[in-house]
Amino acid sequence: EVKAAFESVYSQLGLTCADIGGLWNEATNSYYPGMGPCTDASTTKVVTETNSTLAIALGTTFGVLFAVALIAILYMRSREKQGAPVFKAGELEFKTEGGEEEADFN
Repeated sequence: EVKAAFESVYSQLGLTCADIGGLWNEATNSYYPGMGPCTDASTTKVVTETNSTLAIALGTTFGVLFAVALIAILYMRSREKQGAPVFKAGELEFKTEGGEEEADFN
């Protein structure tokens, strides 16, 4: 009676009979009387269940990151063609603590 009551709510808890199993008696190498695993769809056939939420989230995230990177590259390329690059070589100056110019990459 009690075992049947527990088994009746397995599906609402997201459990299957295969998840729970039965009560094993080590001394006799068998299940205790009436305490063997129950039978449901999980023990009679292979159940394939896919959760695509993670795949959708990861695909969307990487797709957006790819699109942003592509837009940034295309923007830098167009600026380069216009003669006004985003990053210019030779504009770095290093100054010492006293304010004297130490290195200039022109």
